Amino acid sequence: MRRQVQAPCSVDAPAAVSATMKSTILLAGAVVACVVVASQIGDAASWGGEGAVRTLVSTEVVRDILISAPEIATSFPPFGTILLATLGAAVLLASGLLDAVAAAVVSRLPGRYLSPLVFALGLLAHQLSDALIVVYLPFCALMFSRHGRNPVVGLMLGFASFSGALYAGFGPGLQELVLLSMTHAAATALDPDAVFNAFANWYFCIASAVLMTGAAWFVTDRLVEPRFPASTPPRPDMGVVEDGVDTRRGLLAAAWTTGAAVVVLVGLVAVPGVSPLLDTTASGMAQLTPAFKAGAALIMLSTTAVGSAYGLASGRWRGAQQVSDSFNSGLAALTPFLLMAVGIAFLIRLLQMSGLDTLAIRHLTSEVATSNLSPGVLLSGLAAASAGLDFIVFSASAKWSVMAPLVVPAFQTVGIAPELTTAAFRAGDAVVNILNPLQPAAVLTRLLIARHDTRIDLGRFLGGMGLYSAALAAIALTSIIVWSALGWPTGPS
Repeated sequence: MRRQVQAPCSVDAPAAVSATMKSTILLAGAVVACVVVASQIGDAASWGGEGAVRTLVSTEVVRDILISAPEIATSFPPFGTILLATLGAAVLLASGLLDAVAAAVVSRLPGRYLSPLVFALGLLAHQLSDALIVVYLPFCALMFSRHGRNPVVGLMLGFASFSGALYAGFGPGLQELVLLSMTHAAATALDPDAVFNAFANWYFCIASAVLMTGAAWFVTDRLVEPRFPASTPPRPDMGVVEDGVDTRRGLLAAAWTTGAAVVVLVGLVAVPGVSPLLDTTASGMAQLTPAFKAGAALIMLSTTAVGSAYGLASGRWRGAQQVSDSFNSGLAALTPFLLMAVGIAFLIRLLQMSGLDTLAIRHLTSEVATSNLSPGVLLSGLAAASAGLDFIVFSASAKWSVMAPLVVPAFQTVGIAPELTTAAFRAGDAVVNILNPLQPAAVLTRLLIARHDTRIDLGRFLGGMGLYSAALAAIALTSIIVWSALGWPTGPS
């Protein structure tokens, strides 16, 4: 059987990738310089009280950084997650399975529905596991490319969905469970009888998902795509005709393997007392916390199995050597991201050592919590504070662990439910994720874009993402104000 093959995103633009790395490293270096200067000034001026800010210009700090360097580099949370998931994603890409699935979907999907479908898939993917981004983003590019549209637009849309609409979705994910557990702990300070509810924000999240999908559809088709027309020249590996590849047989094998993987997953999470990824000491959705945390490993194993099944059954691969080769190519493509991730990890550690991150969180939280304003304005202020802090504290759980004990009880005293407080925090944290070029997901997205179009620099990238961020922020703030004004429940009680 002969078919047209469009290879997945491959490393064919080394100059553009190098330029992306250079701009990111320069930006991180400028931020580090600002942090060092601010720590020196803050220490001398005793910002936040004696010892709240620690200067980074000292022999002790230099010694600690050098001694802890291996730990800092390897303990950065996205590092291991993306490394594991990339191994499986590389198999899916190299086997041709993602391209075959994209071709099958596109052949049945009218072009006008492509943008909302891609966005909705991103909402589902980020709830299952953060690690899915390394599979989802290349798939977005393939879907758009198959429709004759610029794959760069597909990558931007996918990034907006996966990271910019992080709080919206159709059910609770790991981040929601973690943040709501922090909210519950903070709420018990005033209400000892408060009950943890994993679905506390379900109504709010579903409504946001629907509204944001519509907004992203409009922004993509009417605003972003005209700025990035499908005019990039084809790569040398596009349009190659392969003989002896049976796509139908490969898809059937992949489907059977997927079914087997689902059965194994159910066995890992659904049998009390037997399943290793089921926490029987917890209740409700919290029982699945181990399964969410194991997402990277599960994705790596399942995608490797499914991709290998397709490659071997379709005849594109002849043996295990091709699987090994796909691992090697995947790691080679990921090297620039891993190098930049190490640099970002050191930046984050410097912020933590200086104390500037905690000082900023406490100061902004205190300003919002003690303001004598209406509930709608308070919640909007919390969302704005969360958004601003996103540029110096990348982790939502790290921010909320400091903010929740201060802001949740303060808002409770003026009649704002802890669940709505959490929703406002998550909305603010999400919508500006896509504007922070030092976020790991942003770095990954820019590297993928560089392999499709060498002309898109940091300014053009942020310009496109700014359109999405503005639309998502408008929906988030409007939803928060309406929910507060009408007193709607954010989820089932």
